Amino acid sequence: MGNPAVQQGVPAGRADVLGDPLDPVAEAQTLDLMSVARERANQPKYEFKVPHSCRVKDTDPRKLVMCELTAGQEELGAKLAKDGTGMRLASELAKLSVYSVDGKVVNHGEAGGEFYWAKWSAKVRRLVLQGYAKIHNTKDEEDDGFLESMTPV
Repeated sequence: MGNPAVQQGVPAGRADVLGDPLDPVAEAQTLDLMSVARERANQPKYEFKVPHSCRVKDTDPRKLVMCELTAGQEELGAKLAKDGTGMRLASELAKLSVYSVDGKVVNHGEAGGEFYWAKWSAKVRRLVLQGYAKIHNTKDEEDDGFLESMTPV
C-alpha cells in the first residue's frame, strides 16, 4: 500500500518526521494525521488575532483559529514528538491545534501544520504555544475548587 503521505505529495519535512515510508508505524501515524481534520471539525474553536508587532515575517498570519484536542490527538502529538523533549511535545500539540490560518483550514494529513509552522517567526510560534496553553489549561480558581473538593473515601 505504501505511505499515504508520500502518495499525496507530503513535503519532505513532514515525511521525515513520520519516518520511513515503508514503515507500518509511520504509515499509521500518517493515517492518524489525515483523520485529525475530520475530528477537529466538531471540536470547540477559538480565534486569535496576531498583533501587528508580532508579525515580523511576510509569512506570519494575521489570524488563527485553534481548537481543543481530543485525547487521541494528544497521543498522536506525543508520537510525533519522537525525540521526547517537552518543548517538542508542546510544539507538536500546538501545531495540531491550529485549525485555520487566515481563513484557510489546515489539512494536517498533507503536512499543513508543519508547513505553516516552519515559515512563521519565533514570535508567532510562541503565541501559538500560548494559545494552546490558554485553551487546554484550567484557571487557578478551577484548580483550587477541584483540590478543595477532595474528601477521604
